Amino acid sequence: MNTRIAKNILAHICYASLATTSQSGLPWCSPVYVAFDRNHHFYWISARQAHHSQNIREHRQIAAVLYDSTVSEGTGKGVYIQAIAQELSDPDEIASGLLAVFGRAGEQPPAIEIVRGNSPLRIYKAEMQAAWINVGGQVNGTPIEQRVEINLNNL
Repeated sequence: MNTRIAKNILAHICYASLATTSQSGLPWCSPVYVAFDRNHHFYWISARQAHHSQNIREHRQIAAVLYDSTVSEGTGKGVYIQAIAQELSDPDEIASGLLAVFGRAGEQPPAIEIVRGNSPLRIYKAEMQAAWINVGGQVNGTPIEQRVEINLNNL
């Protein structure tokens, strides 16, 4: 059941809160529009000089969470992700990433030059290393949220 819920979240929630850190350990969080492929990768387009983009060049380990922020308190579900991110430079990988991002919105992807050369934009790919979903629980009779790891092979 948790895997089904996680799949639904990844399919329907299009913004992730992306957490990065600088080389000196300073945290940064940014909302990004994401699209997933079938190989546990997700993609987004950001300005090359954006704070989170600079952080990824320095420190590739990231975290992300996707959740529905419109539901009532205590009813929300989220998928929590640890991943390794990178700015894409290979033309074939760029084309695949653009297809995922623009395809999510039902649009045709633009030419890869939109994220290469002198363009201020770049496309990024993150490979999921682990994922969790939140579930209700109790500790000593007190309701708390807990995280349950999701097998990536089942996503």
